[in-house]
Amino acid sequence: MTQASSTSTTTGADRRWGDRWGLIVATCWMFALGLGPIYTLRDRIQPLPAGQYIDDARVNAAFVVLYLVVIAALARRVPRLSRPTTVLLVALHVLVIASALWSLAPGRSATQGLLFALTTMTAVVVGDRIGVRGLLLALAVAAQVGVVLSQLAVRRSWPNTIDGNGDWSGIYLNRNSLGPVAMLALLATFGAMALWWQDRDGATSRSSRDVGLGAALGGALVVLVVLDVHTLLRSASLTPVVGAVVAVLTVIVAVLVPALQQRFASGRAASGGPVTEQVSPWPLVAAVVATWAGVAVVAMVGRSQVATNLDRSSTLSGRTELWGWLIDAISRRPFGGWGWLGVWEDRALEAEVVARFNVDFSTAHNAVIEMLLATGVFGALLLVATVGALIWPAVQLTAHSGGDRRLGVVAMGLVGYVVAVNQLETYVGANLLPWALLVGGAATCARTLADDAGSDRAAVPNPSRVSI
Repeated sequence: MTQASSTSTTTGADRRWGDRWGLIVATCWMFALGLGPIYTLRDRIQPLPAGQYIDDARVNAAFVVLYLVVIAALARRVPRLSRPTTVLLVALHVLVIASALWSLAPGRSATQGLLFALTTMTAVVVGDRIGVRGLLLALAVAAQVGVVLSQLAVRRSWPNTIDGNGDWSGIYLNRNSLGPVAMLALLATFGAMALWWQDRDGATSRSSRDVGLGAALGGALVVLVVLDVHTLLRSASLTPVVGAVVAVLTVIVAVLVPALQQRFASGRAASGGPVTEQVSPWPLVAAVVATWAGVAVVAMVGRSQVATNLDRSSTLSGRTELWGWLIDAISRRPFGGWGWLGVWEDRALEAEVVARFNVDFSTAHNAVIEMLLATGVFGALLLVATVGALIWPAVQLTAHSGGDRRLGVVAMGLVGYVVAVNQLETYVGANLLPWALLVGGAATCARTLADDAGSDRAAVPNPSRVSI
């Protein structure tokens, strides 16, 4: 009896981290996303002009094959995203693809719009399959592989691993592609190790093998953290640092607010008030939004001083000036926009950007402005509503008393990171890891909530089946 119980517990714990096949496929998929291996491999075969990689037929075909293989390998059930969330996602992608009808670059808008939709579909399938723990573990492994290979590439003097300013790009196209990978490796590894350790903390006994395994993993963690920090510093990318700060603050808020609500409810119950185990998610929403707004205000007010201390431009490397110019471009087509990524194909506008900022920007470096530019006011509002709907399952899971709130806290940390980095880069679109993490996180939180609800119903006895 004891042996059977022990086996069952171990199997259940293992499954919480996702099935082996799902984890392998998801890890490979995450490793391939972003401006990384697929792009750099194509560039080594035949170098492409700057900014033209997203139009390359071989690159786009490789991503289509990748998405179809992942979906075929992992899809096994209907995802549990809510109907409003599904409707918003479909509407967003239909609008982006339809923008090819009025785009300055119809072919680019149609192709990138379809790839954007495939990225979302794949993220939903992956998140629904492997769970919150699995998503975190796959991200940690994929990002760590990217960091280690980038270190190897620089040490071996592979072409284009260091840019003209001496900043590392590793196996990625540029420093701002490598930096986020190093930061995600750091955050995901710490998150996965914390969950794993807390899971094992519930065990009644520890063997010498457990202690040895913990020591080995601890040593490996130290090595990986050193590599991650070193890679992040050598990339000199600040955007992921901002993302990490917001992620950590979001995690702190997600831990404190439900705990304070629960304590208040317990005190009220002890005084003869109503007994309740479930806490409302709205105080957490308000606290998280207030935290994000506070960080934004502090960043805008203090950016000149921070930039001076870091020897950077107070215009955020020209971003604030670019946004001002783009708002003028948006005002020319406020409702329809210029088509998804179409404005960056217009040679006259491109020449104006280059002449004014002495740099060839290929994105708006802000997700909302990018959507405004592409699809107008309606598209931007639709994006904000869709992101809100994708965040909601993580909020619910964090406030849910019937399940493991730690999973919701982890998901909220990912949400905070994705929201923050999209203020300084455009990480909403085709083949982009932050967008995939946001969608995948929503899918896996929705599945966890559905499974918890099913467990709760199964635990309630059915009076009609009780024997008398």
